[in-house]
Amino acid sequence: MDAPDLDQRMIRKAEAVLQSRTDRLYIIIERHSVHDYNYTAILRTVEALGIQHVWIVNPSSEEEEESGNHHLFARKATDWLTVREFENVESCLEALREDGRELW
Repeated sequence: MDAPDLDQRMIRKAEAVLQSRTDRLYIIIERHSVHDYNYTAILRTVEALGIQHVWIVNPSSEEEEESGNHHLFARKATDWLTVREFENVESCLEALREDGRELW
C-alpha cells in the first residue's frame, strides 16, 4: 500500500471506472417527494450502478429549508456524478427534450 506509484494506480482505476459509466440513462429525482435518507440512497445506488447523470427537481424554499443538509449526506456520491438542478418539473422536461432525450 505504501508503493510510490499508488496515486497513479488509483487515478488509472478511477479513470477506467468513469469511462465505463453510461450516459444513455438519466435519473430524475423530484426532491419534495423523497426524504433525505431515500434521496442519498438513490444517489449512492445510481453512482454504484454506473449511471452518470442525475437531474434533480428542487422543492420550494420552505421544504428546502427543512431538508437543507441533503448535500452533506450525499457529498461523496455526488463527487462522481453529473448533477443538474431545476426549479420545477416543466423546466426539467424542457431541458430533456432540448437534449434530444426520450421520455417514458
